[in-house]
Amino acid sequence: MTSPSPLADPASWNLVDEAYAERGVHFLHPYARDAIALAAPAADARVLDVACGPGTLALLVAPEVAQVAALDFAAAMIDRLRERADRAGLEVDARVGDGQDLPWPDASFDAAFSMFGLIFFPDHARGLRELHRVLRPGGRAVVGSWIPFEPSHPSR
Repeated sequence: MTSPSPLADPASWNLVDEAYAERGVHFLHPYARDAIALAAPAADARVLDVACGPGTLALLVAPEVAQVAALDFAAAMIDRLRERADRAGLEVDARVGDGQDLPWPDASFDAAFSMFGLIFFPDHARGLRELHRVLRPGGRAVVGSWIPFEPSHPSR
């Protein structure tokens, strides 16, 4: 049995929060913008960003919708998101928590996102079920993921 990825542990993300927020945001910004366009939340929408990291998507969508909630298992990432939201004058309900056990009631959001986060959950299906559970009927979910790594040649 393989051991879980170190990226499935909040301690790993807590160690890199500052660098990730400074460098990773620029790289992930276009993906977040495309995800928002795919979901096309209305101005009165409630939006959720799961495994939000330093808030790339949450902070992009916040000026466009009525309410944004964001969740990450790494406390340092949530701290970084809160700092960035405060500097930008944006309101985001940012919480530390488990994306496989969301703290919101059923049918709470019009759109839900997980950009390059759900791929690290120990139970992908559970994370997807939770995204679905918190979506209102007709709501949209967008999940970003890297393609699986396949070796270009067999091991010798």
